Amino acid sequence: MSGAPIMSTDPTPGSWIRVATFQTIDDGTVLPTWGVQIVETGQWVGKVHPVGHNPECQAEARANAGLFAASKSMAELLTEAVEAWAGQFDGPEDQDLSIAGADLIDWFSEWRLSARAALRDAGLP
Repeated sequence: MSGAPIMSTDPTPGSWIRVATFQTIDDGTVLPTWGVQIVETGQWVGKVHPVGHNPECQAEARANAGLFAASKSMAELLTEAVEAWAGQFDGPEDQDLSIAGADLIDWFSEWRLSARAALRDAGLP
């Protein structure tokens, strides 16, 4: 008897990076691809391949792999942003919002540096 597959909402642990790879297709053509690998273990998370052989398709595959590799850290950053001030923003409607502007600006300026690093790691400007 087989059960339902186990699904997890947690990403594979570790730091994810984009790695240049290749794949041989049925006709023997070697197709440049991009893999997403875990730095600490060398395990593969996934692979992105172009939809065609032209340089534009290669550039798209590289960009998509960068976004795939950065998706874990970007999700963590978004979760941090949503949860950081949740107690103040999500309180009862009749409760006054009590956030010190300077504290919020300090937090946001640090968070912004982390977000910029995640975008840079994904290959985005």
